[in-house]
Amino acid sequence: MTIVLEIYIIVCILLLLFDIAFLVLKNSKNKHLHAEDAAFKNLLRQEIEGYRQKGMFSEKFVKTLSGKLSKITHMVSLQSVLEEQHDARDWFREFLFEQIGNYRKKTEYVQAFYTYLISTLDYRKEKVPAAFSSEFMHFLESKSLYTFTNAMDAIYAFGETHLLLQALEVVDRRSGFYHHKLLVDGLLSFQGDHEELEKALLARFAQYGDDVKECLLDYFRMQGCEVSDLCLQLMREEKADAEVQYRAMRYFQKFPCGEAKAWFLQILQRENVIWIKQMLAIQGLQNYDDAEVRAAVKKKITSRDWHVRNNAVAFLHRKGLERAELQELLHLQDRYANESLLYQYKEDAETSAFIMDTIRLLEQEKTAAGQPV
Repeated sequence: MTIVLEIYIIVCILLLLFDIAFLVLKNSKNKHLHAEDAAFKNLLRQEIEGYRQKGMFSEKFVKTLSGKLSKITHMVSLQSVLEEQHDARDWFREFLFEQIGNYRKKTEYVQAFYTYLISTLDYRKEKVPAAFSSEFMHFLESKSLYTFTNAMDAIYAFGETHLLLQALEVVDRRSGFYHHKLLVDGLLSFQGDHEELEKALLARFAQYGDDVKECLLDYFRMQGCEVSDLCLQLMREEKADAEVQYRAMRYFQKFPCGEAKAWFLQILQRENVIWIKQMLAIQGLQNYDDAEVRAAVKKKITSRDWHVRNNAVAFLHRKGLERAELQELLHLQDRYANESLLYQYKEDAETSAFIMDTIRLLEQEKTAAGQPV
C-alpha cells in the first residue's frame, strides 16, 4: 500500500511540473506574439493626430509604415493604438491590405491576428478590393480554428454575397470544423444585402450538407425569412435528416401557417411518433387555442415521455385552464401529469391548493373503494 501511495504522489508531482512547464512555455509564446513597441505606439499617436489636422500622414511615416507593419510586433502595437482611437482604424486599411502576401507566409498564430485585424475594419462605405478579397479567401484553408473563425468574421463584414457563398462552400466541405452557432451568428451579422443573400441561399440549399442546412434554417427563422414552402417540404420528406426536420418544425413556432398546423395535429394523433417531434408539434401549435388543438394537446399530458408531458401541461397552463378543465385533467389520476400541473401553478397558491385538495380527495375515494392509490 505504501508503494502504491508513493507512486501516486510521484505521478501527481510530475503532472504538476508538466502543467507549470506548459504554462511557462505558453506565456513565453504569448509575450512574443503580443509584444508591443512603445516608441512606435507614440509615433502612431502623433501621426493620427496629424492626420486629424491635415487629412494625411507625414511623407516619412508613409514610406516606412509598410516595412514596420511587416513585423507582428508593430502590427500588435497598431491594433493597441486603434483600440484607443477607433475613428483612425480605416486610415490604415490600405497599409493593412498590402501586407496580406507577407502574413500569409507567417505562423498560424500570426495569421489569426492578421485576419482578426482585417475583420475589425468597416466595409460599409468602401467595399473590399476584389484582388485583396480573392487572396484573403485562402485563409479559409488554414488548419487553425482561430484563423478560420477570424477570416469568416471578416467575410461577414465585407458584405459581399458572392464571397460569403464561396466561404459557405468551404464550411460545407470542412463539415464539423466551424461551430454551428458561429455560422448562424455570422450570417445574422452579415453587412450586405440580406434579401439577396436569402435568395442565393435558397437557390443553393439542396446542394449543402446537413450541417450547413441546419444552420441556414436557424438563420432563416431568426432573420425572419419567408421559407414556409421549404420547411413544409423538409418536414414531409421521409429521407430528410432528422435534425434538419426538427429545425424546419421550429420555424413554424415563429411563423405559423395552416398547413403546418394540420401536420402538427396529425403528429399528435399518431402513435409511436418520436418524442422530439411530438414536443415540437406542441410548441408549433402555441399560436393556436381552438378546441381541436386543445383536445390534441390534452391527450399528451399523460405521455410516458417527460418532455412531451411537460410541454403539453405548459401549453395548457399558458392558454389558461378553467377549474372544470383542471378537474378533468386531475381525474385522469396520472401522478406525473399531476406533478407537472403543480409545477406550472407553483406561483399560484390558490390553484395549487385546489390541485392538492382534488388529488387528496381522489386518493381517498380510491382507498374507500379498495383500489390501490
